Amino acid sequence: MPSEPLLFDADMSLSSQIRARAEHPEAAGKMFLREHDRTWTYKEFRDESVRMAHFCGVG
Repeated sequence: MPSEPLLFDADMSLSSQIRARAEHPEAAGKMFLREHDRTWTYKEFRDESVRMAHFCGVG
């Protein structure tokens, strides 16, 4: 039996959708991005994006 889809209460912007998934207990650990042999979960990608934004003085 297929599981119910996860629903996210977020704007349709990419940043809002990633943030909503990164904060969701079931979605945070799911793979979001793969490049060659490296992968990022929603939470890892969000955390790295926030870290880089602060490093670059954005936000």
